[in-house]
Amino acid sequence: MKVVYSEEYKQVYSYDPASNPGRIESIEFALAGRVDYIEPQPASEEDIALVHTSRHIAEVRREGVYEIAALAAGGAIKAAEIGLSEPCFAVMAISIFWSPKDM
Repeated sequence: MKVVYSEEYKQVYSYDPASNPGRIESIEFALAGRVDYIEPQPASEEDIALVHTSRHIAEVRREGVYEIAALAAGGAIKAAEIGLSEPCFAVMAISIFWSPKDM
């Protein structure tokens, strides 16, 4: 099985519990030797703008987490693409994005 994952997801990006240090390592341990990891690419701003307002994107940039959020979104997109033809999931790292069109 393929798992979309980046070491970048380990970074602590806020005080939110979803960003706590060590939150990803238990997943890595459980999956060790059982899956093939696929490195995601950041989602383009055009892709992100399909589901988020420009105001929300600007706020994520202002908070200094745009790069990790774009990488997480890119991971979700990549997992969906792979999942169309074979089993796949993504280990995600961010809890800041909202949608649809950020209410």
